[in-house]
Amino acid sequence: MPRLKPNDIRNAQFKGSLFGGFNKNQVLEFLEQIAKEMEQLLREKNELEAELAQVKLDLLDVEEI
Repeated sequence: MPRLKPNDIRNAQFKGSLFGGFNKNQVLEFLEQIAKEMEQLLREKNELEAELAQVKLDLLDVEEI
């Protein structure tokens, strides 16, 4: 199963219900909130991965001494 991306959440489609259903605006607002949170988490993940890579390089330098 492919990983979700923020735009996957934003572009999600829901079928209507014959006898009612969800408030479309509430669903769209919630999906936007999820997408923004996911974007923030992905930014943090990328920053941490870059930091980890730098720490590994620093460790290699220390080990050479």
